[in-house]
Amino acid sequence: MCGITGIYNFNESKVDESHLRKFNDSLAHRGPNGSGIAILNDGKIGFGHRRLSILDLSEDGKQPMSYLNSRYTITYNGEVFNFLELRKELEASGYSFKTETDTEVILAAYDCWGLSCLNKFNGMWALAIWDSAKRELIISRDRYGIKPLYYVHEKGKAFYFASETLAFKNLEGYTRAFDNTYVQYALGDPYLLQGANCTIYKGIYSVGAGEVIVINQDNFKKKKWYSLIERATPKTGSLSDLTEEYLDLFQSSVSLRLRSDVSIATALSGGLDSSSVFAMVNSMNAEGNKLERSPKDFQRAFIGVFPGSELDETEYAKRVVEHFNAPHDFIDVTKGDLSSDIESSTVYSDSISSTPLISLAGIYRGMGRAGYSISLDGHGADELLCGYRGMIFDLFDRARIDSDTEKMTMLAHVLSRLSAPDQTESLLKRLMEDVATQKNWKTKLKRGVKSVIGSDENLGFKGNVDPIVLDDAFNSLNYPEQLSHWHFSHYTLPSLLRDFDKASMMSSIEIRMPFMDYRLVEFCMGLPLEMKVNHGFTKYILRQSMKNFIPDTVVSRTHKIGLQSPLANWFENDLSEFIGDHTGSKSFVENSHFDGTALKNLSEKASKDGWSNAEAAKVWKSLNLYMIQL
Repeated sequence: MCGITGIYNFNESKVDESHLRKFNDSLAHRGPNGSGIAILNDGKIGFGHRRLSILDLSEDGKQPMSYLNSRYTITYNGEVFNFLELRKELEASGYSFKTETDTEVILAAYDCWGLSCLNKFNGMWALAIWDSAKRELIISRDRYGIKPLYYVHEKGKAFYFASETLAFKNLEGYTRAFDNTYVQYALGDPYLLQGANCTIYKGIYSVGAGEVIVINQDNFKKKKWYSLIERATPKTGSLSDLTEEYLDLFQSSVSLRLRSDVSIATALSGGLDSSSVFAMVNSMNAEGNKLERSPKDFQRAFIGVFPGSELDETEYAKRVVEHFNAPHDFIDVTKGDLSSDIESSTVYSDSISSTPLISLAGIYRGMGRAGYSISLDGHGADELLCGYRGMIFDLFDRARIDSDTEKMTMLAHVLSRLSAPDQTESLLKRLMEDVATQKNWKTKLKRGVKSVIGSDENLGFKGNVDPIVLDDAFNSLNYPEQLSHWHFSHYTLPSLLRDFDKASMMSSIEIRMPFMDYRLVEFCMGLPLEMKVNHGFTKYILRQSMKNFIPDTVVSRTHKIGLQSPLANWFENDLSEFIGDHTGSKSFVENSHFDGTALKNLSEKASKDGWSNAEAAKVWKSLNLYMIQL
């Protein structure tokens, strides 16, 4: 895991080494273990790299790295977990290696198989390869966009890329500016832009998940090298057979992601997904599995706690670590100066998010201080297996459209159990009334794809064109398939990946995600709905597969909380003065992107009457934007 930068000048001007170093060193937090630059193509191309040492900790692993007498040069962020298998295959074909890195394997694989090598990689990456023989620059991002990569393409002048949008503030000769339309989208719905490969800045875009860009003297070609819709095929079989196959894939995925030359931990929330990852890691250790190229230390959990908040999941996380008698640390992000931490982490985020980054960043900060560099986390399972409340609401509404009252009834019971226990009975009663009356819910999928964004006109949010464009392949899917693809590829997950990358890399922590192994993703996308939602549960196949690994109280737990900030609680207590100072400031009230007066009035009223979650969320988005403008 690292930070990468690059400059390709199309005109006759050469890359200034000092400018490249400044650009590159703005990502020092992503790679504290070393930095390097390379000037290529007669001075027209510059590669930068900040190193977080994970594999081959020696100087041999430094980047940018060259191969085959410098025909190829790479700057690379990520991990190809099956590099040992690929290395053996390449050695059998006559290739030799000087390092113990996956980086060198990528270069040999590209020489051997060309761009088709990407299909052989099991991992996460954002990379740039300069081919001096073809005089081509290759930019590639992994199948699902786990590793970030942003670019600016100034036709006829230059192409720039970096791991973070923040780096472009340090690029000489380039001036960042807000894209006012995209800012409005982000204020209306913070999840929309990332899945559309857009940012809140003019001209700064994200390389798409599963995309490759080939550049040859401003001949700019961008194409998809991977399509999840094409790869996911329908799965058939009995519950026991599919569960066994799922478990085998999950175990293999976790095993591959334990390959490292440094210590590994897990960010454990107490929810089903992170608990499953942690359980699998610890069960492998208990069984004495022979894990190739794995560290001795990979059983510790770091648990974020929110004392006194309804979002606190400490009780469930405790049950998991006690089940394995595993070492663990509790992290309370409110310890210290919360207002200062929330401001610095928000400025660093450089984007608009639905929740403050500090709730996530605090956990990884504690992990980093304890000497860890990698965290195995549970991202991706909700999108793949209909784990979100909003997804079940959408399925419920679709069943209403189809006049399928039996399915509506089944989903009503699932929905009611996703809420807090004291709300289950009242919610079920209301939902069953909707079954009887066939009430129409306005689904998230409809809102995201077809509706005008930012309808909250009283706060000044505007939007008029949907940034996400869905193709014919998406439209050919059935509704449950569309729902999973929408949240996984276009809506929820892309933004979560961005936010968790930022939150972890603030403390130089690499996140690995076993649920996002492409074999497991393709398998889940091909599952019928009844393997995802059944018998009153979401993520049904995951629960079935983990019965013998984690406590039943966690397997059967239905109340979903999720890792987010207790905003209403903070605004009333720890951040009350902070909120008042900011929303009452002249620059906030007169901000051109939102109605500062309306938000100031709302804040003053809430500070007297008590903050609701909805009010806190409204104010937060604009406050988020305001802080990154400072």
